Order: sequence, then structure tokens, then C-alpha cells
Amino acid sequence: MRRSAIIGILVVLVIIWLGAIVFLSGQPGTGTTPIAVTQPAGQPYNSGLMSGNPSGEPARFSIEEVTLLSPDYALDIFNGSRIQDIYYIVGKNVNATGSAATWMYGMKNASGSAFLILDEGGWRVLPVKDTFPDTAIDLGTLRNVDTAFRNNRDLVAPPGATDRQVEISGQIIRVTVWEGQVAHIYEFEAATGALITSP
Repeated sequence: MRRSAIIGILVVLVIIWLGAIVFLSGQPGTGTTPIAVTQPAGQPYNSGLMSGNPSGEPARFSIEEVTLLSPDYALDIFNGSRIQDIYYIVGKNVNATGSAATWMYGMKNASGSAFLILDEGGWRVLPVKDTFPDTAIDLGTLRNVDTAFRNNRDLVAPPGATDRQVEISGQIIRVTVWEGQVAHIYEFEAATGALITSP
């Protein structure tokens, strides 16, 4: 085979290889469809958790992954001061493993209170007039939400469950499970995930 033919084949292979790199670098991660995140001007967000769900179910996030990200949210925009402590947490549209479609973190400082909210749309801050509990939540205990769900599946994930909500304040994790119009409320120790009360 002539040298010029070999060089021609190598050039074609290099062009194909470069074209494949350009094509693949412009594609989103395998199996996910990025969701456009819109935020008010000056409001940062972390879109690392945002991805579409082909099943049509809302994206859900575990409290552990959301809590790891929440202190990194730049809250200097809230009344001109930075707030880090979390006093009240609500998870809405919670699945059987404790992951929620929406997490709301109640935060406060000397100048006011706000919910730091994460859902499919990203992060946002909502100033509120609510008075949150006086004691900040020990973020190290939040992994016990998973423990409470894992060790009490018969209570938190009955066959007829239609919705769930998680509330955390002080030393208590409160899980409300709806079966149609009937609500069952269970309380767990935040420090251990152990069941305290049940209906």
C-alpha cells in the first residue's frame, strides 16, 4: 500500500475521532435530561442535583445530600447578613425511603427568618414571618431520618400510603403518613432514629 494512501486513512480516522469528541462533549450525562433552572437575579443556586426524571415522577433528594449543600448557599442576600443555623426542616412529597421532592430549611438571624427551599427548580430563599424554635438542629443527627425510615418501613411505607411529610425540630423527627384522608403521625428521636410515639 502506498504511503500516501496510509496517510489519507490516518487523516480520516483522526477527523472521525475529533468529531466524536466534539459530539460527546456537548451531550448531557447519560440518561438524564437537564432541567432549566431559573432564579431571581442575585440568587445563586446549585444545579448539581437537578436532572429530569423520564418516569414523570418528581425528582427527589435525600436529606443527607441536601444538607451537605445547604451551608454552601450564599445567604448574604438575606437582610445583608449570612445565616448558617437551621431551626426547622420540612420535607414534602416524601417517598418510602425518606427522599423528598421539596425540602424547606427554616433559618433565622437577628434581622428575620427565611425558608431555604430546594426542589426541581433549584434553590431559592423565601423570607417569612414564622417564629422557628429557639434551638438549632444538630445537622449531624439528620442521617437518622434514613435510619427511621429504614427501621420502620411497616409504619412509614404501608401499602395504602398516598403521601408523606417529614418535619424536624429540636430533637424530634415527625413523619406524617397519609392513607387517603387518614393521617398517621410517628415521632422519632433525632439523635438515634428510634421510634418514640405512634398512633
